[in-house]
Amino acid sequence: MRNTMRLLVLFAATLQGGWMLIDGIHALRSGAYFGSRLGPWAAVVSEAGIDPRSTAMKVAFIALGLLWLAVLVLMVARLRQGLIVAITAGILTLWFLPIGTLLSAMVIVCALQLRRLG
Repeated sequence: MRNTMRLLVLFAATLQGGWMLIDGIHALRSGAYFGSRLGPWAAVVSEAGIDPRSTAMKVAFIALGLLWLAVLVLMVARLRQGLIVAITAGILTLWFLPIGTLLSAMVIVCALQLRRLG
């Protein structure tokens, strides 16, 4: 069970980190995210007063992508701080509807359980 939860965290960190980093870099360089239109996450950040197409949001995508990749590195190295960083990254990306929210929630649950198991 422990290994399964670790693998789920590694999977989510790779997928979410890779996507956010690549999409953020692409958006910063080209002016647009991948795809023909923005996902449901854009409505969430708009409600928070953030323009989803702003440079700040694109940089946030890159920063969050790097944070998720840091989770990956820390978890592969089996450093205990990886679980705290995973929970933090999960909380910070709950807004990334729909897939990012599911992955983030999964990571939060798995990381909390792994911390409890010691």
